[in-house]
Amino acid sequence: MQPSRLMPREEHPIIHPEERRYTGGCHCGRIRFAFSARATELTECNCSICRAKGALWLPIRAEALEVIARADDVQVYRFGTCTAEHSFCRACGIHPYVKPRILPQLRMVNAHCVDDPAVETLPRRAFDGRDFERAAEALMAEIASRRRA
Repeated sequence: MQPSRLMPREEHPIIHPEERRYTGGCHCGRIRFAFSARATELTECNCSICRAKGALWLPIRAEALEVIARADDVQVYRFGTCTAEHSFCRACGIHPYVKPRILPQLRMVNAHCVDDPAVETLPRRAFDGRDFERAAEALMAEIASRRRA
């Protein structure tokens, strides 16, 4: 059965209360990765680089990401504050994951690089990267509010 956005959350094949194992990689296969996560939503950022890449980001714990690649195949691009680390394959140029500027304890995996295409059907959350400081402040406030609740 093909998952759809209209499927009730409890029946969706990706959304589970427990973590699930995922694999993925870049286009040419030089970078492969695996992780376990509770995939519930994707982040769609409209900053200059995310918009140009067309990436949909799945947030996971940094320690959950296992990268299988030769060190020289993974290149890192930094810009602006040089805090975020946009990892990409030196051969095919695909960006499979990012260490974000805020919440550096996370990694954002490009959902388009995950082997299971159903990941791309998860609900999307907008992040206004064009107004990064305001969006980051709002996100941190939301996280703090959830922790208090």
